[in-house]
Amino acid sequence: MLKIPRLVLTACVVILVILPFVFFALPERPLSIKPLKVVDTPRPVQNFKRVEFHDVYANFTKITYDTHYSGPKPSVLFLSSIGGSGSYGKDRNFEDLMNTLESQRQPDYDYSYAFLFASHEEFRNVDSRINRLMQPHMVNKVTLIYAPFLEKDLGFTRDERHRSYVQRKRRRNIARSRNFLLYNSLEDHEYTLFIDADVVDFAYNNTLEKFIKSDLDIIVPRISVGDITDYDKNSWRGPRAKPNDDDLRFMDENKWDEWDQKWTPHDDHNMWHFNHFAENKNGEKDSHEGDLDYYVPLDSVGGAVLYAKADVYRKGAMFTTSYVVGTEWTRHEGYDGIETEGLCYVARPMGFKCWGFPNLVAHHS
Repeated sequence: MLKIPRLVLTACVVILVILPFVFFALPERPLSIKPLKVVDTPRPVQNFKRVEFHDVYANFTKITYDTHYSGPKPSVLFLSSIGGSGSYGKDRNFEDLMNTLESQRQPDYDYSYAFLFASHEEFRNVDSRINRLMQPHMVNKVTLIYAPFLEKDLGFTRDERHRSYVQRKRRRNIARSRNFLLYNSLEDHEYTLFIDADVVDFAYNNTLEKFIKSDLDIIVPRISVGDITDYDKNSWRGPRAKPNDDDLRFMDENKWDEWDQKWTPHDDHNMWHFNHFAENKNGEKDSHEGDLDYYVPLDSVGGAVLYAKADVYRKGAMFTTSYVVGTEWTRHEGYDGIETEGLCYVARPMGFKCWGFPNLVAHHS
């Protein structure tokens, strides 16, 4: 039998006793762990599943093309209301609208689309071409809605739609349409982008990505049409005009047809619009020329191109269907703040804010 010398045995015992104390006395060092590489695996091959739903009571039809794909990327929902085949602008069609939307796609996000149609013919026309226009491996879901009830009993004719005295009724219907499209398609998306069907293009293909990465709640770019550098005047900040006592009397008596002839919401002095930037009033443009991340606070936003985090809508903000500013229990509605101009007003008490990016421009037809 092998004998271990007493001295060696004693030394081993001492080492075993002391070693734990030495180990715990060492200064703490962070472990150096190489992070795992996240591999962006391609989406599996999928096909659209088409489902058509008719609500006889509410009088609308909803068609969905769904891949039922749910991946790790955050998702964006594009939304647009389309009147008919002439809604896309001169010499444009649905494919041109899709090209405008596709220009904003970035590889870090998944995308879905939702369209509301006022024309049954255009609704069916687009439905028949979805499989040719969109590839399932690039789209999560497409929602097409035809809701004729939204176009009934508007209280004005198409020829009157731009007259000042029908704006309350007209914008009420636009708000209803936006809400209806949104509530029938929002689901589990993280970000939303409303866009007019006749927006031609964006000056920068990363406009949407800029909005998302800013981490702001509600955002609009500047909208231009030809030489007009600020087309969407519903984006503004500052004081608005208020009705006088005689005007308020019509409101208190709910004489709204007479009220519409007397009053249209309008600017007061010292209001800020995007044209103040574009025309370099007070040197603002010189100070921020070319800064695509420059943004300004807004009290109201327009709807030609309108970005918002989906949580803004999930937590209760909406496109107001009546004038919410100046309401009382005895009045049917107030004197300002309808549709997109009411969105910021109702979102603000919940902690959401509205912003504008004057150097990011979208071109309207």
